[in-house]
Amino acid sequence: MATGGKGDDCVIDRILQSLPPSYKSFMMNYNMHGMNNTIPELFAMLKTAEVEIKKEHQVLMVNKTTSFKKKGKGKKKGNFKKNGKQVATQEKKPKPGPKPETECFYCKQTGHWKRNCPKYLADKKDGKVNKGLFLLPASASRVCGIEQPPPRSNGENDHIAVLKALARALRKTEDAYLGIADKMVGEFPELALMGSCVLSMLMKGEDMYVMGVGDSRAVLATMDSVDLEHISEGSFDGLSPCLSAVQLTSDHSTSMPEEVRRIRNEHPDDPSAISKDRVKGSLKVTRAFGAGFLKQPKWNDALLEMFRIDYVGSSPYITCNPSLFHHRLSTRDRFLILSSDGLYQYFTNEEAVAQVEMFIATTPEGDPAQHLVEEVLFRAANKAGMDFHELIEIPQGDRRRYHDDVSVIVISLEGRIWRSCV
Repeated sequence: MATGGKGDDCVIDRILQSLPPSYKSFMMNYNMHGMNNTIPELFAMLKTAEVEIKKEHQVLMVNKTTSFKKKGKGKKKGNFKKNGKQVATQEKKPKPGPKPETECFYCKQTGHWKRNCPKYLADKKDGKVNKGLFLLPASASRVCGIEQPPPRSNGENDHIAVLKALARALRKTEDAYLGIADKMVGEFPELALMGSCVLSMLMKGEDMYVMGVGDSRAVLATMDSVDLEHISEGSFDGLSPCLSAVQLTSDHSTSMPEEVRRIRNEHPDDPSAISKDRVKGSLKVTRAFGAGFLKQPKWNDALLEMFRIDYVGSSPYITCNPSLFHHRLSTRDRFLILSSDGLYQYFTNEEAVAQVEMFIATTPEGDPAQHLVEEVLFRAANKAGMDFHELIEIPQGDRRRYHDDVSVIVISLEGRIWRSCV
């Protein structure tokens, strides 16, 4: 596909910003797919979108008639008190049940909710509800390369219980979100596209629990131990241990071969399950919160036709199954970086840790999270051949063609927290 230069990009940004609200879904799709079209190609897409938008917003004029029922002369039924006053009998209204087309989020069948799903209730009774979660046994002596002391009394069961609780909360949250979105998607089809990565960290005492979905990362800066046996006498002056970057989360993206294999194995009849290094040519991440158009055909059907995928079968292409980790803090651990993948477009884990370490050492009262965000913007502007301030002036949604959204939280294990985003 031919691409325009910097001038074309500015014109395209202006065109997208000038579109009326009815094109909101088109703009969201366009930005999410990271499209890079020429001006004539964009106009052709807008013409197609205009036709589809008009179809979706056709108003049917219906004659509303009002009918009146004759009042019957029969004897009114009711309860009477001793003084002869009539008291109307209140009829109990039956509680509305699920509609025939209601789809269960657990078994994907219709006609019932998850809470009264026979399969869910049976699996819950057999203890199979949490099947499919990636739980890291707390009894392991190493977690992501970090040594852990032996668990305390009942420690193993406690850690697994915490991890399961985090996963259960995530599952219930997504079920609730999809339930609400299902009622609104007819009016707001962009809800079928909306999704997010998830990164949660819970710390209690010396125990750290991390839950991740997608390609956001938790990176721990820990001090390397010094091997005293290999240091000659008198060579301690100026010696300072270095900080290592240890990634505590797994990347759920098409960059990971095991994730690609999993999706292809789950969709053997769909050769395009992974296309252009993306799930169905759309998303780089292989797991996400929301993003219903890659989880159920009905969500895909709600999109504008030009943005629909070729949904084969009914199985989800992506899931919200999290990876869960437990880490026992030690005196060697210094700080933790929680961030979206936008940071790692321009930094490796080691570079991010080195930047924070240097910034804290030279500017102890500064904000290392904001420093990382600014460094991303400088590098993105330099890569695009523009000035930093030129990049900042581009609206945030349109700026995604130059850098992904960046959210950073830096947690010092000495008690300070910094957060920043762009």
